[in-house]
Amino acid sequence: MGALNSPEEAILYSVDAISTRDASGLMLERHWRMMGALEAMDGMLLFGISTAYILTVMQAYWALMIRPHRRPTSALEKTNRLAGT
Repeated sequence: MGALNSPEEAILYSVDAISTRDASGLMLERHWRMMGALEAMDGMLLFGISTAYILTVMQAYWALMIRPHRRPTSALEKTNRLAGT
């Protein structure tokens, strides 16, 4: 699209913008700067959504791990328990 001179610079700028570091020293031309700000905002949103998803999965997994383990009962044991023997 012509915003930066090479694909390497574009990748460096994208990673830098998504992480909101702004340490690469690459600047976009004036008419491209809004896209750079949107990319940085996108990166923060992606970080937040990814963090929420990972924590949700971990909570569900932990709930399964904490649940007490029950010994499987056979049909004969159920019948004996109901019969009172």
